[in-house]
Order: sequence, then structure tokens, then C-alpha cells
Amino acid sequence: MHGGAVSNLVIYQDDMCVGATTADELDSKVRDLLRALSDAGMSINEKKCVFRSTEISFLGYRIAADGVRPDRKLVEKILGVSTPASKKELESFLGMTVYYSRYIKSYSEKTEPLTELRSKKVAFHWGPRQQKAFDELKQALAASPVVRIFDARKRTTLTTDASEKAIAAILSQDEHPVMYLSRRLTPAERNYSNIEREALAVVWATQRARHFLLGSKFVLQCDHQPLEFIFSPSRELPKVTSARIMRWALQLSAFDYEISYIKGSCIPHVDALSRIEFKEEGDGDDCQESFVHWTETEVLKLEQIRDATDNDPVLASVKRRIRSNAWNNCSAAERPYKAVRQQLSVENGVVCLRDLVVPPSRLRQDVLRAAHGDSHCGALATRNRLKLEAWWPGHCEDVENFVKQCQRCAEIRPMPARTCHTWPAEDGPWRRVHMDHAHVPGFGLLLIVVDAFSGWPEAVPVADKSATTVIKVLRLIFSRLGVPHTLVADNAPEFRDQQLHEWLKKIGCSPMHSPPYHPQSNGCAERMVQTVKKGLRAFAVHQGRFDAYLAKLLLNYRATPRGDGRGSPSALMGRQLRSPLTLQFDTDAPLVYQSRPGGPAETVRFVVQAGHNTAVVTRDKDDRPVLAHRDQLRLRPSPSRAEVTDNTDDSGRDPDDAGWSPDDGDRNPDEGGRNPDEGGRNPEPDSQRPDAAAPPQQAAEATPEPRRSCRSTKGVAPDRLSPRW
Repeated sequence: MHGGAVSNLVIYQDDMCVGATTADELDSKVRDLLRALSDAGMSINEKKCVFRSTEISFLGYRIAADGVRPDRKLVEKILGVSTPASKKELESFLGMTVYYSRYIKSYSEKTEPLTELRSKKVAFHWGPRQQKAFDELKQALAASPVVRIFDARKRTTLTTDASEKAIAAILSQDEHPVMYLSRRLTPAERNYSNIEREALAVVWATQRARHFLLGSKFVLQCDHQPLEFIFSPSRELPKVTSARIMRWALQLSAFDYEISYIKGSCIPHVDALSRIEFKEEGDGDDCQESFVHWTETEVLKLEQIRDATDNDPVLASVKRRIRSNAWNNCSAAERPYKAVRQQLSVENGVVCLRDLVVPPSRLRQDVLRAAHGDSHCGALATRNRLKLEAWWPGHCEDVENFVKQCQRCAEIRPMPARTCHTWPAEDGPWRRVHMDHAHVPGFGLLLIVVDAFSGWPEAVPVADKSATTVIKVLRLIFSRLGVPHTLVADNAPEFRDQQLHEWLKKIGCSPMHSPPYHPQSNGCAERMVQTVKKGLRAFAVHQGRFDAYLAKLLLNYRATPRGDGRGSPSALMGRQLRSPLTLQFDTDAPLVYQSRPGGPAETVRFVVQAGHNTAVVTRDKDDRPVLAHRDQLRLRPSPSRAEVTDNTDDSGRDPDDAGWSPDDGDRNPDEGGRNPDEGGRNPEPDSQRPDAAAPPQQAAEATPEPRRSCRSTKGVAPDRLSPRW
């Protein structure tokens, strides 16, 4: 559920507020909101709802048509607070009042005598100055003005000012305040020149009020006249300008404003905000426009701790031992206290470790709850807060257990990244295969099937995603490679179709689906989809050559060794495919060797393959061995082509080249030649080849075409080669 579903909707945790200008418009938005909640499986408590109200209390504010003011119920609670007796009580009071600081003019100036006492270097002493500031702050809060609601149709003015210690601004409309802003300067910012401090006030204020200022024109007022020329949208920046001012000018270029100079005496309300005395330590948030969430935490009184200590058998015994300094024959529960007995003392009837209170077991849950706080910090932060006030044996373990059992922490705690669980390793090819559809922009759909063991890919263009089409393609693939044990797919409707499941079970293949919204479980197919898409984009082919380049892409992938060192997908499937990069010529095969482009060509004989793309050949004229690269060799023309005077076809390549190109993909693999996916080129049917009926020795001499040598008989298990359909 989010505020974008209904306009003018504000959501804070489980509180929702929706507004409108008319009753009919409000009713329509409420109906849309209730419908959205119902669709999300949520309901509301009618007793806690307020409908068609012209004034509501929301997040501590009273919101009405004329503006926003503090909620009187919360203000009365603050006015009823007694004079603080310690630093903690003072900080609690300031935490409550700072929430409404935007309604109190010169809030920081009024609280300056109180913030002095928050410093760690100052002892807490409540004097006349503090009492006067305390009373004035209450009076100002009781008479807090109404802050007008921002109206984008009205003229908006942002007035800024800076002093040596602080910067401030007021956002107003028709001379009525909308927002008060002020903050102290950092030690580095206090070293800025006067013009830089004034410029900083302008940039900082526009960023703080950007939600009101972006998209509408406003007037920017400052009491430093040079900025009227430097930041003017209609003027160019001076040629001699500091880098800091230039950066700030670029930030202001995102706003639509008119800048004007105004004397400081005409804006005393802003000038007062900027001349507040800020303390270096203990001031909390830099921005006085902060929102502090305050809740009243029950304080454990001294009498309560003393009475619980006397009723606790362990601490009562420890207290007697401390006073008598007798630590003999300690029980198991008393031994941890004996280990630190030199630091234990009894103060006002309460056991203390140095200056830390040792609470009795009955109150420790309350102490943990106070240390954990409404912020629901983690175990480490809770421990750090606890060690400033209390101690007991095993408190670290108690903190860990308390935080683990906190229901609110469990609700807001982010889910940790779980350890990845991989698929079990397969012990053979084509046992578990993965399947998915891939949409190639400009070309259409492909059905991708990949073997989990070898990585052997199949990519078949399809017209649609129907289950019937999937069965048709799988039947063709399984007829060549056999039926796998398991077929993994995602939760697409075509893969969960009952017709597909029944067909797979009929042929002995178990269908399996990855969890919803978890594509990692079908990672083999997802990775192959990306590989195919990337490869086709790299080819940059047009529509007419899509099939040819797809076949070339598959051949290259199947024949290329994988990065895990286990060999290529084709080798793992049973045999290494020949491709345009292989050099498995027959021994003594006649070749043409050209050492450099444009150089003389000479006849050589193949001896042995030296590397992946190199071979050792011997010259016919002197039988001297030469190491040659694949690019320097080509097959010598056969006698049947001796009459051909031009050894290149229309495409500009040598027709006798043992390589294979995408143009050869048009050849029907059933008419004697091999399928282009299996590598190599065989342009003649077996029945027309001169070596079809000749002995192997004669066939080798009559046919210079390369043949597969050392073909492996290892392949798919025989029991998977007979699909039952």
C-alpha cells in the first residue's frame, strides 16, 4: 500500500490521512482507498476512523483549513512538566519542545541557557537564568502561532540571513510564516568569509525547502547585496569567482527564482534566528527544524530499587557481605560478585559497581526495556547504553536474548542474505536440463534449452509460447539427444500447462518448476538467455540472416571450452565438434601455404596439429617442416575443380576453405551433409562422394576434404535414446 494509489493521501505506519476540497471528492477518494486496502487483503477499524472532518489531529498537529498548529493535548502535557532536576530530565523536556520548534520564534535563543547545562563539561546547576528560560519556553509554546499551509498558487518568499555562528531562513506566503529554519555553523564554516556564509545560507535554505520551491517561482531575499549579482539568474557569474561559489550557483540553477536585496533591519525575525548562541557540545541535531519522536519512559525510583534489592535473596546476601567484607563460602550465584568485590559498594541501600547500579533480578527486564528504548536499537547499541547506567552478572547474554525476543525488532529487521544452495552436481550429460523463453528484439521468440552438466545449448525460434509449440520443439530436441531425467522451467503458464506435464511424464521426464519470483533457481536457462541475446546483438544481423547467425552462435558456444576446465559442451556430450577454428586435417593432406598476405603461395603437406590454431606442415619442394597458423593455410583445390580459374565465389571467400560460414546454414542437413550445428561442411551426399565405396587409403587420396578423426563413441546413455512417443 502506498500513497501513489490515491492522491492527497498521507501514510505514517498504520495511520492514514486523506483530504479533498469538496465532500464528493473526498468520498470518491475514500472509496478508492478502501478498495485498494481490500485488494491488498487489509481492513480498517471503523471505530478509530473519522470521516468528513474539517479539522483533525495527526502526528501531534492540529490540521485545519486555516493552517497547522500544535495539538493542544500534547502541548498541555508539556506545560505540565515540572522543573528538571537532572540533565536527563532536561534533555527529555527539550526533546518534547523541539518537536514544535517551528512554531516558536527564536527557539534556539530561548533555549540557550538550558542547552548550556547539557554540556558534559558543565555541572548541572539550575539557576534563575534557566528558570526564566524554562518559563518563557512554556509561554511561547502555549501561544504558538498558526503556521499556514503552503499554497502553490500564492506568492512564495524565502528570506535568508547568516551570522558568524549560525544561518537561518523563513519560508513565508503573504507575510505569513510557513516554515522556520535555522542551524549552527560547523567550525570549518565559521572560517568562511562573510559572503560565503551568506551564500551558504541561501543554498542550504533552498535545499531544505526544496519540496515547496521546486517547480514554482519564488522570491529569494537576502541582506547581502553582492549575492544579488552573483546568484541572479539573468546575469553571468563573475570571471573571478571561487570554486565554492560556482558550485553553489550550479545548485541554485535547478530553482526558478528572483533574487532581491533587503536590509537586515527589515528582517529582524530572520536576523534573530541567525544570531543564536550555539554550544559546541551537546546540541544534538544541527537543524532546529528536526522532528524528535518522544515517548514517556517510566523511570525506576530509588525506593523501588532499594525495596526490590532487599527482597532479592542474592543481592540481599551480597549487600551483607559487602558491609562485613566476608566472602567465604559463597554460593554459585554470589561468585560473580566476589570476583569484582573490590569495586562493589552499597549506596542508599542499593548495590553499586563503581557508579553503576546493580538492579535486582525482578527489575532487570524493565532496565533492559529502557536501555533498548523505543528506537529498537541492536544488541550492541543496547549494551553500550546499558553499561552507562547498570551492571549485573551475565548482562551481555541477557541483552542478546532480549533483543532477539523483541517482537517489534523482528518485524522491522531486514531479512539477511541466505546462503546460496546450488543444484546437486550431475554425473552425466543430459540428465537435468533447464528451459526458458527468450525474446530477441526485432527477431521474435526463442525456446532455450540447456544441459546442466555440459552446458550444451539448444535455441529454436518459435512462433508463440503455447504448450503445443513447446511440446513440438522438445520432441525434435529429444529425438536427437534423448530424454532427460528432469526438465526445469519457471512458472510461466505454458510451462505449467497440464498437457505438457502429461506428455513429459509419458516419455519418462519429470517436470520441475523454480519458486515464484526466484529466477536464480533456473539460473542455467536465465544465463543462456542472456548469452544468446548478447551474442546476437554482437552479430548485429538483419532479419534475413537471423537463422544463419543463430546457428553460428550455437556452434561456437558448443565447441568452445568452458571456463571450469572440463572442456567444451560438445566434448562433455561425447565428442568435440569441428568448427572453422579446428585444424584436424588428415595426415599428408595437400594444403596451400601463404606466409603473408600478397606473398607467394606454395604447396605443403599436413603433418600434425601443434596447437589450437597452429600446425606443423612440410614443404613439397624440400620437405622442411614449417609451423603455420590456421589463417596461413587452405586446402589445395581438388582435381574435380581444376578447371575452375577463379577460386572465389560471389561472397569473396575461397570455396575450398575448410571453414564454415552462416551462409552454409541454408543447406538441408538431411541431404547428405551434416547439420551446421554439428560443425564442419560436407556439400556432397554420402552416395556421391568418391570415397563412399573405395578403401580408406584410396578415399583419403581421392578426397582432399577434411574428415573427423578419432571420433569418440562416448555419448548419451543408451537407455535415454528411445523416447516413448
